[in-house]
Amino acid sequence: MNLDNIQEEWGNHYNTSIEGENLVIQLFKESKYKKIDSNVKRMKTQSVLYMIFNLLVIIYAWIVLVIHFKSIGISVSAALLILLSKVVFYKNVSQLNLMSKIKYTEPIVKLQKIIEHLKLERLKHNQFIFILSNIYFWLLMIVFFSMNPLVLIPEIWKKAAIVIIIHVGFSILWFPLSFWILSKYGALAQSSTFWTRLGKNSLLTDESANSSLNRTLSFLVEIKNFEKQ
Repeated sequence: MNLDNIQEEWGNHYNTSIEGENLVIQLFKESKYKKIDSNVKRMKTQSVLYMIFNLLVIIYAWIVLVIHFKSIGISVSAALLILLSKVVFYKNVSQLNLMSKIKYTEPIVKLQKIIEHLKLERLKHNQFIFILSNIYFWLLMIVFFSMNPLVLIPEIWKKAAIVIIIHVGFSILWFPLSFWILSKYGALAQSSTFWTRLGKNSLLTDESANSSLNRTLSFLVEIKNFEKQ
């Protein structure tokens, strides 16, 4: 075998090695991108479902508002329900807009900023619902069943005043209680096993509300690190 043959053999071997390495990189990236797509699609589906639900609530609340416009108790409740539902609706629109900006061709630094912004939006969305959940529930019941609280409350008071006292008391205490719970979740050092475990499934912490986004970010970092090697 002369020198030319050796160079040709080495060149073929080198090109085969390069092609093999490129194939490994491509397969690795495709695997991670599929996982990222799966996480993003899941989040998009959740946001769309939230939007559909709130849109249906808004439409129904408008119908009730028009029908019972002269009934202050029902009409005011319907108006408040429309307002809260619109806030949640637009929060999900904002999240979908941020998700649409997650493109693999963008630099990872830019993607990290988008994802961090999205994580904050999702966390605020869940905490907003949590804090106002008690009010939202009663507004939904009043509007759905077209109950006039200005008529219903006095009637219940005559027969079972304790029921009104308990529900009003809980509604008042719920706001400081909800903020206290969020502060426990947001503590820098979790010394309690109970709060740590509860936080993982509460959808009110970064770990629970943004598990899909955290995985997405880790996959992007893996791809970037793999390309550097």
